[in-house]
Amino acid sequence: MKFKIVYDNNTNILRVRAGKQAFTKEQGYGLSEYLSQKKNIKTVKVSSVNGSIYIEYSGKKMDVLRTLANIKRSDLYEAEPTTEEISRETNRVYINKIIKKIATRYLAMLFLPQPLNVAKIVYESIPYLAKGADSLAHLRIDVDLLDATSLFVTLSQNMYGPAGSIVFLLGLSEILEEYTIEKTKHSLENSLMLNINKVWIETESGEEVQIPFTDLKKNDRVVVRTGTIIPVDGVIVKGEAAINEATMTGESLAVHKSVGKSVFAGTIVEDGNIVVNVDAINEDTRINQIIDLIESSEEIKAGVQSKAEKLADSIVPWNFAVTGLTYLLTRNTTKAIAALTVDYSCAIKLATPISVISAMREASEREIVVKGGRYLEAFATADTIIFDKTGTLTRSSPNVAKFMSLGFLSDEEVLRQAACLEE
Repeated sequence: MKFKIVYDNNTNILRVRAGKQAFTKEQGYGLSEYLSQKKNIKTVKVSSVNGSIYIEYSGKKMDVLRTLANIKRSDLYEAEPTTEEISRETNRVYINKIIKKIATRYLAMLFLPQPLNVAKIVYESIPYLAKGADSLAHLRIDVDLLDATSLFVTLSQNMYGPAGSIVFLLGLSEILEEYTIEKTKHSLENSLMLNINKVWIETESGEEVQIPFTDLKKNDRVVVRTGTIIPVDGVIVKGEAAINEATMTGESLAVHKSVGKSVFAGTIVEDGNIVVNVDAINEDTRINQIIDLIESSEEIKAGVQSKAEKLADSIVPWNFAVTGLTYLLTRNTTKAIAALTVDYSCAIKLATPISVISAMREASEREIVVKGGRYLEAFATADTIIFDKTGTLTRSSPNVAKFMSLGFLSDEEVLRQAACLEE
């Protein structure tokens, strides 16, 4: 691979640039995965936009440069992004959207002729006006109608500056709302996701070999030892172990499993060594199905979220009332429009879903899985909780709380003999 060094601190950080056409975004993920497997490379960040590769390394810099130089175009392969790369990509996408929104706004104000600028503002207002018209047609006095009315009044009064500001702020708020929800979802997903880079497998000859997790495939035999997370769904073909399945069942007591029993990704081998024949990897595993459920559960709205939306819409008539009163008292259209554009309802509608998702993420960090907002809200009002398993509330370390003798022996004698038996 041909590249140019653009930054070198001569200690442990190196940034090179291979050019815009060096690799695609998917190949960039594969390149990051490939470099991360090298022992002397600690951190890799790859950007396909300009072919930039950021590396934090240990050891000799020349070894890193030699590794990069030896990469051929035929060596590049496509791969799925890691959770960290997804987070960086989300940041990049939404930051670019915000920059584009702001730049378009001010460049149009500075350089676009007035007629074209007016046409741009009117064009950008159409989606909001359409939503308001739909609300009016269905006799709904809601936030969409308020936004549309603000735009319609300002445009009809030839107040294109305020109309442009309203459109700009509405668009910017939508971007920020999408970004906040996406980031919270990723945080929730990351708190549950398995982060496994390499696994040990048993070959047909019985030899144990360590391979990258991404090279693992169905019917491989994965070796899992004491204290290790099981990385796949499968069936035990050799050995036996005590397996903690709390992530799947909530049961804190380890379950003894031997040959022929099924095991699941995300569970932990507390004692023993097993060889597992792979049945499901990555998205097909049960733990990832749980993650998908959590990721989509934001769509299962909590009742409080619906109430917040109703509350937000209920404020709208007061906005109209204040606007009308302002005009009656001042006979000033500008002041009336200023009152019309004061809107607290959007903040209420935005805060509630974000609060629900944040609460679900916080619960997941405490090893509690919440399936959706409505269940979280129901939990707040519950006065009785039924647990379906013993061990869910215990720590597998019972203590004697009280003892008494029901026979001819004294309490002290019972305790003494029990202590002797324990010894």
